[in-house]
Amino acid sequence: LDQDKVIKEAVENLLRDVKNGSELLTWILDYMDEQAGDGKSWNVIQRINGFGKEIFREDFARYKQEMHRCLSQPGFIRDYRNWLSKKRKEIEAQFEDYAARFSRILEQHGLTPDDFKKKKSFPLFGYFQRLAEGKELSDEKILKPTLLKLLEGEETWTTASHPRRAVVEDIGARFLLPLLQEAEAYRKAHLPLYHTLQLTLTHIYNIGLLSRVSDSVQQENERLGRFLLADTNSLLHALIGDEDFSFVFEKTGTQIRHVMIDEFQDTSLLQWSNFELLLTECLAHGTDSLIVGDVKQSIYRWR
Repeated sequence: LDQDKVIKEAVENLLRDVKNGSELLTWILDYMDEQAGDGKSWNVIQRINGFGKEIFREDFARYKQEMHRCLSQPGFIRDYRNWLSKKRKEIEAQFEDYAARFSRILEQHGLTPDDFKKKKSFPLFGYFQRLAEGKELSDEKILKPTLLKLLEGEETWTTASHPRRAVVEDIGARFLLPLLQEAEAYRKAHLPLYHTLQLTLTHIYNIGLLSRVSDSVQQENERLGRFLLADTNSLLHALIGDEDFSFVFEKTGTQIRHVMIDEFQDTSLLQWSNFELLLTECLAHGTDSLIVGDVKQSIYRWR
């Protein structure tokens, strides 16, 4: 079945029925504002048609019911977005505090970039500036070789010819190094959550709109008596679950003794969960089964 056509019809139906003052309209308007603010196209129909095909992915199907339960609560997206923003600001405030403490230490001891090796290029200045801005905080961007040596106490803070070398080295060891170690421990511990908050805030309206597109597709399927090929694995998984698998064969009058799965590297997690029950049933009767695949061609990380 043409998935593009299915999505296009669902989006048209969804937007045609949107009502003034509805939560859906609020999502759409806020989504358009965010897209325009990022310099992207505000053509909402085109963009929803583009990401709407995500409803056919197994990752979406896996969490579809839970998403629908949450999003059916009035004001959920608004409240969840406010919570995400609050958590992100808390982390950013701590990042900014570390940067401010760094500046205060320099000011209190009369130090400037000229007192350090490489002056403004000394890694501490770039590190705390990135923290203050909340940008490019990944290990690859922020953990430069010289900074790692500083963290390990293997790098000097100033040049051998600096007239206040002993003072700078003492301030570095007693004040700057502990601050750096504390800030780095916090960054490592909170960076995954920080990135998750940023990504979720970026796509929060997509999630709400996806759920509504999925509902629209389901309504059209019921109206037309249509079943989508993309729903096959999910339907089978829902039918068999973790229950006794034998009833499937009892209903079909089929008895399977051996199973062979070829091109296993292209098997998804949901497909495998369905196959696994079948294989377990066969193996329980003392018969052999065979799985063939090429790890170098694997497109799914879970293997």
